[in-house]
Amino acid sequence: ASPARPPGAIGGEAVMRSRSLAACLTLVGQAVFAQQGPDASVLSLATPSGAVPTRVVHPAARSPRASADNRPALFIGLHGFGIDETQVATLMPLELSFDHTYLAPRGFFTLDDGTHGWFPIGVDDQGVAIDMRDAIAARDRLAEYIHAAVEATDAEPGRVYVVGYSQGGPMAIAMARRHPKAASAYVGLAGGVLPRVPPADDAPANASAALFIGHGTVERFTTAEQMSSHAQSIRDDGHDVTYRTYVGPHVVSSAMRRDGSAWRNALEAQPAESP
Repeated sequence: ASPARPPGAIGGEAVMRSRSLAACLTLVGQAVFAQQGPDASVLSLATPSGAVPTRVVHPAARSPRASADNRPALFIGLHGFGIDETQVATLMPLELSFDHTYLAPRGFFTLDDGTHGWFPIGVDDQGVAIDMRDAIAARDRLAEYIHAAVEATDAEPGRVYVVGYSQGGPMAIAMARRHPKAASAYVGLAGGVLPRVPPADDAPANASAALFIGHGTVERFTTAEQMSSHAQSIRDDGHDVTYRTYVGPHVVSSAMRRDGSAWRNALEAQPAESP
């Protein structure tokens, strides 16, 4: 029997006939894309916790299922707090030398003004207040999303990258620490690090992640020195961390983008791990 689809979902052939931007997306199992509103570049991805509106920033060049040995890479861009998926392409454009799909999911938390974040926060002169229950729930829901996106785009599981800006940055870093094998590598830009969670919530000791962290020298809540200390703590946990600072405020600078892209290109050039 055919898998159940959410209301309004479109079958794979119909998507490829009517939505050229989504022609790269293969629909398999329960991971189903459906059109989200009038914008053909915004689709909805079904996950166990509910559908997630997703902008297709860049579709892979090749046809779906063209070759099981030549599947594209998948990039997932996480926006910051108080914006949405429409700004990912501007904030985090990719400079890549290989075929890829680039998706930007909408944050799971909706603010009163209609913008989005990944979990609620409180901000005052003392800093940012976070309920870790909200942050952990968002992190684990993101893990579900990544798994569904890999299936839906027919991406190569060993070529999945999560890139986060601002609040999306600590989300990417939290994923690296708790779900290191959900993606091949993680990038956190102009963000911070969530507080350490209880030991029972840590990833297995034998699992590690590749992580690039880029941080500005003029950040309001997390200084470059504090971020450097966080990066070393993550290294001490056994992860492969590249940390760099950039002169400037809370932005993704051209130098930050260039270095992050070069780091990802270098990872792509490495020989694949043996199973």
